[in-house]
Amino acid sequence: MYYIDSIRGCVDVFDIDKEGAIGHRRELIGLSGEPGAGPDGLTVDADGGIWIAWWGASRVVRVNPRGTIEYTVHVPTPYVTSVAFGGPRLDQLFITTARLDDARGQQEGDGHAGDLFVAAAPAGVTGLQTKRVTRSQCDSQGSLVWPSYISKESARA
Repeated sequence: MYYIDSIRGCVDVFDIDKEGAIGHRRELIGLSGEPGAGPDGLTVDADGGIWIAWWGASRVVRVNPRGTIEYTVHVPTPYVTSVAFGGPRLDQLFITTARLDDARGQQEGDGHAGDLFVAAAPAGVTGLQTKRVTRSQCDSQGSLVWPSYISKESARA
């Protein structure tokens, strides 16, 4: 499991055992090299690549499970908030951004802040298929019951 610690400017990884217990936290990659920049949202592709929205740095990066940046998507606005795969073949990246207003309510910076961007994923890279959640995996309020929605196979991965 991956966890973005925006305050520390890093992405951590945890192990999940077959009972669903989380442990063995360690840093995967630090992304705090630029003042005011750091990791925000993330998604994982079918090959295990971790796609990280880099707030304040106008980009999304693909990191391999060893923590090495392998690919960069540049975005024409600095406040990149999240990334997700979409499209019929899950081969498109949907990238969200934020708009910040100054004290007078005027938008700061460029005209693309707050826009949604779509970029083609690199050839052969696709997102993961989602799993359907059934009512039996939820409590009476409709919330998922941990770890009912994680298969034992994916918990070992």
